[in-house]
Amino acid sequence: MLRLQRNWSIRHAAALAGISHVQWGRLERGERSADNRFMLAALAKALNVPLAELTGTGAIGSDHGATEAKTAVYHILQAAIEADLEDPPSTTELPLAPLLQRLDLVIDLRLKCDYTGAAKLIPALLRDLHAAAFGDERPGARSARSCSGHRVVRHQVSG
Repeated sequence: MLRLQRNWSIRHAAALAGISHVQWGRLERGERSADNRFMLAALAKALNVPLAELTGTGAIGSDHGATEAKTAVYHILQAAIEADLEDPPSTTELPLAPLLQRLDLVIDLRLKCDYTGAAKLIPALLRDLHAAAFGDERPGARSARSCSGHRVVRHQVSG
């Protein structure tokens, strides 16, 4: 761990990042994820390392990455508009269990700070959950669609 390599206390590292020592400890123990760009930026700045070193991925700031992220966000917004529960779906219903597995994958990618990877999966997932919301597993699909729409999409657009 970078903090230990520098012989820093948790309180010192936390003060540099502008967070509480309790919060830093939870991050280190994996009890809390640093799942937003502001937290990651604060940690990287405190440790004086590039963001990519903390996340294990390249930052979205590159031209290619930024274009890819913007394209993904556009497709998410388009799918969210098309998945209006007042309108019938444009795709056929799929079983709910595989859709919930895909939702778990999206959430897992987001927690690993792979926002672009998660964002690429969301449009098809929203369309499929929309179709399932009109089928036999309607209550579960509506709940999952709501979770994906509010919990994941909101983080992708703001994250």
